[in-house]
Amino acid sequence: MLPNATVVETRIGRFLLFECMDGITRHLRRDGIWEPTMLQIAKVLVRMEGSGTAGGGGTIVDGGANVGAFTIPMALEFRHSHRLVGFEVQRPLYHLLCGSLALNGLDNVLVHNLALGERMDVIDIPVPDYASDTNLGALSLDPEVRRIRREAGLGCDTDRAGVRMGQASMVRLDDFAIGDLSLLKLDVEGMELPVLKGAAETLKRSGFPPILCELWDADAMPGIRAPQQALLSHLSELGYDMQVIDDLAVAQHRGRSVVLKIRLEDEGRRLACEIADR
Repeated sequence: MLPNATVVETRIGRFLLFECMDGITRHLRRDGIWEPTMLQIAKVLVRMEGSGTAGGGGTIVDGGANVGAFTIPMALEFRHSHRLVGFEVQRPLYHLLCGSLALNGLDNVLVHNLALGERMDVIDIPVPDYASDTNLGALSLDPEVRRIRREAGLGCDTDRAGVRMGQASMVRLDDFAIGDLSLLKLDVEGMELPVLKGAAETLKRSGFPPILCELWDADAMPGIRAPQQALLSHLSELGYDMQVIDDLAVAQHRGRSVVLKIRLEDEGRRLACEIADR
């Protein structure tokens, strides 16, 4: 049985959330927001992209949408100009996200209960305990990532050996023929490189829009250094420069005439964003 779900009013919209121990869920219930720095940066980047297009619209893709802490506020912010396409592989979280879309009356969002990757496939996926797991979003589809985190002592519940497994469908972003991508946000727990390889044509067709993704601390998790370097090298080969704010990587293409410069001020308590010529 899944935990009971209730409607929660937050600063960033209405959410259907489990009564559970999950960290994102508890943040939304207590603080009314999750990862405000990323949201602020994302909104500025999308506005920058829109200012350079005739219609001012486009598509925002949320890879690893979880319960919608990024999708919902972004869809509300850009409900008259952009559409959101979300991917969440965990079916219970996908169902919550669908409920939250209805609660907010959003008709500019399409979400899929699918994993993003480099190929179309059926894959094994760990099955968490949705009542007691403290970090549902940390679920990784990559067995090697699960091993690396476990051996570094940083594993989550679904990294442990012998965890119950289910199955899910994997697709490429390129399968969706998106030609107006404004922003690609990825929170895919070590799957960034295969997801980007499966999005190569989408990025090219869309003029290489900004990408947001998570970067882990390789000093705390040495085994992740090589795959993370492969990710950074791939982004550089595509023409992207990277800025890192805490654990958030902001990739902007070198072919763009303007760039968002980001810095933390007031001892890291305030985010400053400046749009500048490259």
